[in-house]
Order: sequence, then structure tokens, then C-alpha cells
Amino acid sequence: MAKKTLYVFRAENGIWRKELSDKIGVDETTLKQIEDEPEVPQEIAEKVISAYGLPQNYFTVDPNAKEK
Repeated sequence: MAKKTLYVFRAENGIWRKELSDKIGVDETTLKQIEDEPEVPQEIAEKVISAYGLPQNYFTVDPNAKEK
């Protein structure tokens, strides 16, 4: 199942890596490495979800799945 990546989140919301880095307290280099991964680590996902008020399952749902 396809999942949202950190890169997809930033692209969809027009957020620069530096901005996200500052907001969640994670080094930009670390974020770059995470963006290259197919899944967002739980710790990072929780920080982003909390900082941006996202649904708890934001990074685990298939963005291509159709709502029923």
C-alpha cells in the first residue's frame, strides 16, 4: 500500500524543509534522509502530526485510495 511520505506532505502544503525542520526540531539533513525513505519514522510522524494538527493516520493511509 502506498503511504504519504514526508516529501509529499511538504510538497502538498508548500512547506520548505528548513521551515519544517525548525517547527519540529529536527535537523534539515535528517529530514532530507527521511524524505528519501518510503515510510516516515513514527517519532517524526508524531512531531509533524502534532505541529500541523493532522489526523493521526495521516502518514499511514493510502493517498490513492478512494473514499467509500
